[in-house]
Amino acid sequence: MQAAVDLTPVDICAAAIIKLVGSSTLQERVFHLHNPHYVTYAEIYKAFVECGFKQTTKSREEMQLKRMELQTQDEEKQLLAGVVSTLFEPHEQAEQANISVDISHTLDVLQRIGFSYPVADRPFILKLTTYAVQTGFISPLHPHISL
Repeated sequence: MQAAVDLTPVDICAAAIIKLVGSSTLQERVFHLHNPHYVTYAEIYKAFVECGFKQTTKSREEMQLKRMELQTQDEEKQLLAGVVSTLFEPHEQAEQANISVDISHTLDVLQRIGFSYPVADRPFILKLTTYAVQTGFISPLHPHISL
């Protein structure tokens, strides 16, 4: 649950792109955009519990079976796309390609032109999870989703 993810909304990344493209002082044109302020799955988990998801504890074997079941369903594949790799043990992750991207240059350039990424603090995470539930993107009553 300590694995981290970037939850930056697309409009924030779009604002960074607009700042970069609109700058007449920049020579470079290749950037790696993502927010360096990560959120742990544990923080997301807590926010979903506050939004009405019931908390359940499952064994590793139960989680593996549930993961395999969900992967056979198209809709759930989309929901799991960014999460599945974090369910593996570290020795299992070593078998997967792990690409590391240095964004320090991009962050320096963004700072020079007056852009900084917001920190995904607790109110932001709660707002995001509440929105996902209110819009029906994720339902606490969904038969395949429980935390």
